[in-house]
Amino acid sequence: MDNTQFRRSLNVDTSIVNSYIIHKQTLKKKNSRNKPLTALQFRSELANKLIATFTQRKKSGPPPQNVSTLNVGSHLPIKGTYRSCALCSSTKKK
Repeated sequence: MDNTQFRRSLNVDTSIVNSYIIHKQTLKKKNSRNKPLTALQFRSELANKLIATFTQRKKSGPPPQNVSTLNVGSHLPIKGTYRSCALCSSTKKK
């Protein structure tokens, strides 16, 4: 495992531990009758909830048939210091 992967896994582990601590503190503040989950139960519940909400990416549709590039009229680029349309640059107020 290289350094980057180690840091990422450490960050994930730290986040899980922090959320577990918040879980325990929240139940204490609410004076809940429910006992807080153990660390192992909390991790298991977290994993189950993350897996339950997983959805696969939708497949992309087919590519477009024929895109017409001939229907541009007088809007063609001209050479100059700035690339701009020949029609639009000639009609601009100077």
